[in-house]
Amino acid sequence: MIQYRVGVDIGGTFTDIVFLGENGERLTKKISSTVENYATAIVDGLVELIRERSLEEAEIVELLHGTTIASILVGQHSGGGTGLLPGAELAVASVFGADAKGVPAADVMALVGGLDWLVGSGTRVINMSFAGDANAVVALALHRVTGGRAVVVAAVGNNGPTAPPAFPAAEAGVIGVTAVDNHSEVYADANRGDYVDFAAPGVRIWTPGPASAGSYHTGTSFAVPFVTAAFAVRLAGGAEPDADRLADGLAATAIDLGKPGKDQVFGRGLIQVANPCSQATQ
Repeated sequence: MIQYRVGVDIGGTFTDIVFLGENGERLTKKISSTVENYATAIVDGLVELIRERSLEEAEIVELLHGTTIASILVGQHSGGGTGLLPGAELAVASVFGADAKGVPAADVMALVGGLDWLVGSGTRVINMSFAGDANAVVALALHRVTGGRAVVVAAVGNNGPTAPPAFPAAEAGVIGVTAVDNHSEVYADANRGDYVDFAAPGVRIWTPGPASAGSYHTGTSFAVPFVTAAFAVRLAGGAEPDADRLADGLAATAIDLGKPGKDQVFGRGLIQVANPCSQATQ
C-alpha cells in the first residue's frame, strides 16, 4: 500500500491539493474555493481525487488530521452540521515534515517560525492538536507567545494513563485538553497529569471526509478545537489573551468530573459554553 503526503495551497479563488506518493507519484487537484469555505473545499478535493484515482481510504486517512481540525473549527454546512466557528477566519501554519522513514513529524524550526508568523499576523488563540517530546527551543518560543500575545491550546496526548507528560501541552502557560465521550467518560488512551486543564468532546467526533458518509475521529487532538473555540468567543468579545484569566472564566462554568476540584484526569472539568460559538466572527 502506497503512503501519500498531502500538501494544500489555499487561495481566494482556488485551492490546490497535491498528493506526493512514496514511490515518487505526484497527484494534483484544483478546487474552486473562497476564504469562507476553503476547509470544505479541501475535503471535497480530497474526495474527488480519491475517487478518480481509486485510492484506498486507509492510504490517506492519517494525513487528513489538519483538515479534520479545520473542519471542526470553521467548517461550513455539510450534511451533519457546521464547524464550531463557521464565521471565523482561520490562519494555518504548516509545521510538519517527514522523518527519515517518511512518517509525518513536526519540524522544530518550522514550528517556531509558525508560532512567530501566527502571532505576527494577529492570531490571538492558537490550536495545537498534536503532542510529542519536550524541546527547549520550542519551549522558549511558547514562553514568548503565551506572555500576553496569544493563548495556546494543545492536546495532552494519546499514550495512556501512565505515559509521561506530552508537549507542548505540558509547557507552562499552555492549556492542555483531554477528551471525553458522550457519557463524560475520559478517553481510555488519553494521557493524565497535572498539565491537564480541561476536558472536551473528543470521542467519535464526526466530520466530512473521504467517505460519502463522512468519518468519525477519536483522540485528544479532536477535543482541542472545542476549547480553542470557547476562548475565541471570549477574545472576540473583548477579552485580553491572558490564559490564566480566560481559563478561570471557562472553569467557572465547567462541569467538575472525577475527584472534586482540578484533577489529573479531567483537569478543571468539562467545558460548557453558554453562547453558541457560531456567534463569534473572529
